[in-house]
Amino acid sequence: MKTPKLWIIGYGNTQRRDDGIGPYVVERLREVLKDEKGIHFLALHQLEPDLIEDLRKATQIILIDAAIREIEGGWQWIKVKPQLGDLHYFMHHIKPAFLLGLLQSIYHQSPRTWLISIQGDDFDFGEGFSPRAEKRAHKVIAEIVNLINNQIEWYKEEIMGNGADILIIEDDRDLVNSLRIILESKNYTVRAAYNGKEGYAEIEEKIPDLIILDVMMATVTEGFDLAFKLRDKPQYKNIPIVMVTGFPEKMAKEGPERFQHIMGESWPVSHILEKPIDPEELVSIVKAFLKEAGKG
Repeated sequence: MKTPKLWIIGYGNTQRRDDGIGPYVVERLREVLKDEKGIHFLALHQLEPDLIEDLRKATQIILIDAAIREIEGGWQWIKVKPQLGDLHYFMHHIKPAFLLGLLQSIYHQSPRTWLISIQGDDFDFGEGFSPRAEKRAHKVIAEIVNLINNQIEWYKEEIMGNGADILIIEDDRDLVNSLRIILESKNYTVRAAYNGKEGYAEIEEKIPDLIILDVMMATVTEGFDLAFKLRDKPQYKNIPIVMVTGFPEKMAKEGPERFQHIMGESWPVSHILEKPIDPEELVSIVKAFLKEAGKG
């Protein structure tokens, strides 16, 4: 089963009245959106660190929680940024920002994440909700359903992945994160693998619209070896490959003899882009090849 791209997570204590608003909203959304593909619903008592294992391939996350404070309008959407600071214990185990900080630190992933805070009025022990909190919850449900059913631009292009799917295969994690930021800012869906084996597994799981491929990873020609392997597979041979590399400089330093086994071959890539990478040039090349492939 492929990992869903959008995760909708509601959390809170269902035994403390309005504190259970998050799980309630998620369960109602699960019923309404049960036929939608690519969405995973999760109702939790609290956020916990091991949740990052499930979220490591998410591209978008919506978190829903009850708020004690007064909120103008009754609820609000807040974009959450990763932050690894002190581990605080309040009503829930860890904060959303800390959860994303762990996800970024361990898996080098930073999915776009929103926290929907719904104002609650009654947090005493018991079941059910205060009338005003329940009304706010249903308005939030309607807002999320409307967002999805009407395919608002950011949902259509980013959450459901209707934009081009780009796979980066590169062992430099800092460079991967930089490329991800550049490409996601242009509404592309970005996946990452950190060696040829992981990259091939990602391709087998889902054929990308374009591959950005490093040359020197576990071996000095691992990228070329993978590109030749893909060229020999009918189902993969037409995937555009943009190779990013410092290979020419390395070959000049070490001599062509070390790379003799590929020198006589026609290189199986669409374009070679030398490091350091110019962001505008990269985007221009990606757009051109996707347009040529009918994916732009």
